[in-house]
Amino acid sequence: MEEFIPIDMLIRANRVKYKYLAFPALVIIINFIFSITFPALYTQYGSFMALGAYFFILYVFRFNKEFQKFEEDVVIAPMNGKIIKITEVEEGHLITIKKPFFDSCEFVTCTKHDIPNTSIQDIKNKDISHVCWKINCATAHIFINNIVNYQATLIGLVPGNAVCEVFIPKRYNLEVAEGGIIEAGYSEIGVLNENYGHD
Repeated sequence: MEEFIPIDMLIRANRVKYKYLAFPALVIIINFIFSITFPALYTQYGSFMALGAYFFILYVFRFNKEFQKFEEDVVIAPMNGKIIKITEVEEGHLITIKKPFFDSCEFVTCTKHDIPNTSIQDIKNKDISHVCWKINCATAHIFINNIVNYQATLIGLVPGNAVCEVFIPKRYNLEVAEGGIIEAGYSEIGVLNENYGHD
């Protein structure tokens, strides 16, 4: 199993952003060279469009690097957005989060024991005691595929529109409601029920 290093997640996130920035930057450089050799109006238009794309990508791919520290008995929001649906299932609750296009794109761990990229269908008929989540986003970049033992830590980028389903086991009490706005790495969406299993 690959060792999880938080600073490595930051390096990977920046690599993803720079990869998207490379194309408009290259267009700007090429247009600049052509404008010197072959002055033409279209090179100016091309440079302005590429510059606009460069700043657009910078904005869409912005992300926070530092997050609030929490007690281990809470579940943290994994991404920015609005809670559009809460479904009660036999094993707990399924929270559906929708991220607007222009919200910052950080994706963080909810607890120290998240099960990544796992849907409710994957856990049916199983006694799951850990939080798990599944992202529906074509442009998502998640850098882990196993439990990392870090909470509220950057593990990926989700630029643009995205939907994430977070399964919270029934040993946690929900701290949110449908329509609520949450912030990745800061908002508490669940708190451990200390009396669970002692009734």
